[in-house]
Parts: sequence; structure tokens; C-alpha cells
Amino acid sequence: MTDVTRSAVQQQAEPVRHGRLYRNRSFVLLCAGQVLSEVGSATSALAYTLLVLALTGSPLDAGFVGSVDLLARILARLPGGVLADSLDRKRLMLGCDAVRAVALFSVVAGLLLHRLPLPLLMIVVFVEGAASVIFEPAEQAALRNVVPSEQISQALAVNEARTQAASLIGSPLGGLLFGLSRLAPFVADGVSYVISFLTVAFIRDPLHEGRPQPSDRRVHGPGIVEGVTVVLRDQFLRALVIFEPLLNAAFTGALFCLILTLRRGGWSSGIVGIVYGAISVAGVVGALITPWLIKRLRPVRLVIGISWVLVAALTAAVPLVNTPLAVIPIAIPMLLAPAVNTALIGHQIAITPDRLQGRVVSVILLAAGILEFPAPAAAGALLERIPSSSVMLVFDGLMVISAIVASIHPGIRSMRSPSDPAAESS
Repeated sequence: MTDVTRSAVQQQAEPVRHGRLYRNRSFVLLCAGQVLSEVGSATSALAYTLLVLALTGSPLDAGFVGSVDLLARILARLPGGVLADSLDRKRLMLGCDAVRAVALFSVVAGLLLHRLPLPLLMIVVFVEGAASVIFEPAEQAALRNVVPSEQISQALAVNEARTQAASLIGSPLGGLLFGLSRLAPFVADGVSYVISFLTVAFIRDPLHEGRPQPSDRRVHGPGIVEGVTVVLRDQFLRALVIFEPLLNAAFTGALFCLILTLRRGGWSSGIVGIVYGAISVAGVVGALITPWLIKRLRPVRLVIGISWVLVAALTAAVPLVNTPLAVIPIAIPMLLAPAVNTALIGHQIAITPDRLQGRVVSVILLAAGILEFPAPAAAGALLERIPSSSVMLVFDGLMVISAIVASIHPGIRSMRSPSDPAAESS
């Protein structure tokens, strides 16, 4: 047993409520607020691009706005994990929602007054992105304090479905609302943060195991270093920060390879939209079937088995990459990835002490995005030099490496279900 696991066993306190998940008031409030919040965020994400193009007519300016959002999320990721462990999580989430609501309504005010300079819009994007990244580890770290251990996997599956559905609904909604009024998507997102604030405010249960200790209130240096050190010392967490980046980069790169190839091949934007929508639907369906898969397969078999299925899917996409038919094998990773994520994060929650949850989550999420962020650019650069089928093989190769890591790494092979007593006593 690692130090992280042993500490988790000593400190973990079982939530007092059991029964069906939908009767868990705290979880329902937390989840319901985030459904609207994530739909609102997806809505405004597209609207920012459309707004910049409408105001300046410059694709370069629109690209800068997207880069500012990415920069904010990178810079705030690790400090956000420390804050989730060192401050009261409920107050932290309330603060993030308040900041995000004010930021969005400032855009509305600027549009109403016809005074919305690009620098102000970039500041708003930066603030909203940073606050969202700080909110995320606090919410995930709070999960095991409101959900019994045997329902963690189910709760994570619900969260996966929530995220996939928000992405599916939010982008087209953003375009529709922007077409009606430039104000509409930003008003909708601002209102979603107000609702999220209210749902979090009504949660009665503590979201920490006891009060954060003064010794844990280290936002910079020591707090961040401790989170990274914990991840590097635990064999499962080490495996996770190797496996997740490879898996994410492989799928994201393959998806962008398909989209760019179809556009270069003369397929209409409508066909491309259908392809993208089908993949998003696969993600929602995948999240819905995740509880069924989790109940029937041990986590280690699920992760390893699905990893090799994903390899086969990307391999099958290689000869089809120049046609919309490639959406069929490409959708398979999106269908099965929620089950893999649920199994991995469920085990991470089970073995990590509450006082370290935020920092561990932030390190894992940062690592997971390291290779994913440049994957679209890499796909575009490779397509300029080699055939699309060869580009697909490159990302298929990354998927093979991730499957090998899952198959041979002792950290992955030691996984247990969060509800398995062996997970707390092995």
C-alpha cells in the first residue's frame, strides 16, 4: 500500500446518506447547477469568436481570444488545486461563480453601451477561464464528501453525461442565440453562473472532511510542489499522468485529422457538422452506458480492454479518413472513453486523501491536457506534409502506446472499484 492509499484509508469518512443517487440532495444541487453552467460556457465559447469577428473582422484577433482562454486555464490549473484543498470548497465555488457572472455581465454592459474594446474582452475571457479552472478541482474534490463510496462511479458517469450533453447542446445554441442578438449568449451564460451560485449556496453538507488546516494554506510553492510530489510517488497516479495525455492526444488529433481532411476534400460544412454532431452524440450515449459497463467489468479489465478496442477503431479509420464513413470508427473512442475516465477517476478519488484531492486532480488534469492542446495544430502541420492516412496512423500509434501503458503498468493493473473493500485495505 502506498503512502497516499494508506493516508486515504485512515482519513476517509463515509458520507452519511445512502440510497439512490437522485435522492441525494447535495449531489443533485451540485450537478444541476453545473449542467446549466457548462451549457452556458459552451454557448459563450462560440459566441466569443463570433463577437470578435463581428467587432474587428479579424480571424487573428479571434485566435488571440482563444489563446488567452487557453493561457488562463494553464496558469490557474495548479494554484486552483491548492485552493481547493486549502480553502473552504463551498465558499471557493461560490466565489468563482460570482466572479464569472460579473465577468459575463460586463460583456453585456459593454455591448449595451457600445463600448467593448478588445483588451477588455480578453480580460473577461482570461478571468472566466481562470475562475472555471479553479472551480473544477473544488467540485471534483467535494464529490466524495456528498456521495457514498459505492456510488462514486455512478456519480462520475452522471458528470460525464452532463459534460458531453453540455458540449452537444451549447455550441449550436451559442450560434442560434448570437444570430438572434449579440447579447443573448452572454446573458444566458451569466444567468447560468447565477443559478450555479444559488445551487451551491443551498448545499448543506460540508464539502471538506473537517475544516482545512492552517498548515495546508499554501497557495504557491510548497502547496503545488506537494501535489506534484504525491502524484509522482504513487504508482497509479504516475500511470495516470502517462496514459491520459497519450489517450487524449490520440483521439483529439485523429478527430481533427478527419475534420480537416473532409474540408480539404471538398465535403460541405453541413456534412462536417453532421460528422461532428454524430461524434458528440456518441459521447453522450457513452456516458449513459458507462454505469452498465462499470457494473459488469472490473476496472483494470475495462481500462485495458477498451484501450485495445480504441486502437482497433483508429486503425479501421485509416482507409476511410477521406470519407464521412470514418465517423463510424472515430465515434467508438468517444463512445467508450467515458467508461475509462470514470474507472480511472473513481480509483483516484478512492486512494487520495481528502486534503490532497484538489491538488492531485489539478495535476492530473494539467497532465491530461499537455499533449491534447497541441494535437489539432500537429494534425494540421502533418497534413501539409504527408497523406491523411499517414497522419491518422501517427495518432493511431499514440493510441497503441497508451494501450501498452495500460496493459503493462503496475499502477493500472492494481486498480480496484471505489466500492470494493480491497481498494481501501490492499
